[in-house]
Amino acid sequence: MFYWRGEHEGVQLGFTSAEVSNLAAHVGSADAARRNRVALERVTGSLRFLNQTHSADVHDALEPTDSPPSGDAWVCEDGSVSLAVAVADCLPVLLVGGGPRGPVTAAAHAGRSGLMAGVLENTVRAMRQRRAQSIRAWIGPGACGSCYEVPQEMVNDLASHRPGLASLTRWGTPALDLRAHAPHSLRSSQSMCTMWEGAPSKRLDSSPTAPRRAGAPLRAGSPGSCGSHERPRSQELSKGLAAVNRRIDAAVASAGRSVAPELIVVTKYFPAEDAVRLVRLGAAQLGENKDQEAAAKAKQVAEQLENESPRWHFIGQLQSNKAKSVARYAHAVHSVDRGKLVAPLSRGPGRAGER
Repeated sequence: MFYWRGEHEGVQLGFTSAEVSNLAAHVGSADAARRNRVALERVTGSLRFLNQTHSADVHDALEPTDSPPSGDAWVCEDGSVSLAVAVADCLPVLLVGGGPRGPVTAAAHAGRSGLMAGVLENTVRAMRQRRAQSIRAWIGPGACGSCYEVPQEMVNDLASHRPGLASLTRWGTPALDLRAHAPHSLRSSQSMCTMWEGAPSKRLDSSPTAPRRAGAPLRAGSPGSCGSHERPRSQELSKGLAAVNRRIDAAVASAGRSVAPELIVVTKYFPAEDAVRLVRLGAAQLGENKDQEAAAKAKQVAEQLENESPRWHFIGQLQSNKAKSVARYAHAVHSVDRGKLVAPLSRGPGRAGER
């Protein structure tokens, strides 16, 4: 159930493994995610999750709220709340410091957007405001610099003034190394790779830590392993994609054609994290046939990939009352089988202001 578990000055810490499966209610089956959370909480006790938005916003876990607060990090002044963040390829970061009321604990979701916007700096600042001392940070599993391929323009824009951020993939293309840059954001003198054995911590200062047992800031997600700079799920998708492309190439050669057809990878019933992995593996066209699932998935993928977002194809039968919604994210609709769909499809892009 856990990729790694540890304890620091009475505070329990952990990063879950792929065995836990999906814990995000907005990805795939919400019922399955709730069941997975219940199973996890049988081991950890009750956990609190954020409504994550790829921001740099930090929430106070002791503030009363009727629903999960929006933000990408939170801090508990006395360690009494078990904090959780959910990640796929982004970095989960757990922090513990000694405070006057007990351990000051924090959990942060640090993806590219949040990391660039200062989510880790804001988290440490919020801990300092609560008089935390001797802060230690644990950086959990996330996309490594040998896998996270991005356009060269993005590297030029982001990495020129950010230590450790620029990288290359194993195949020699531009990449970002969020895990190498994160310690710099935490004012650490060394970069670290936590995808190997254990989850090492780096001290941010040298003042003493107050020992006391408190709530556990536990990361919730399904990171897998990156032992050879590639995680099992990405490897699985990469092999499948390569096999399909080989079949296409063979069919093109057999037919004597010079131009191969475009491959549309259908991601129905698969989580947004898989769609993100597929895009990073080179799949530029994705297909869906249920609007409710597709709309949510397209939004999540756009938030994670920003300028790298794929072209979405709606390939299922389209109901008239869903046409405007589909037009807001789909670049192509393959199932216009009656004239009355044309008007709502034409209105959708105008409302969204996308095309």
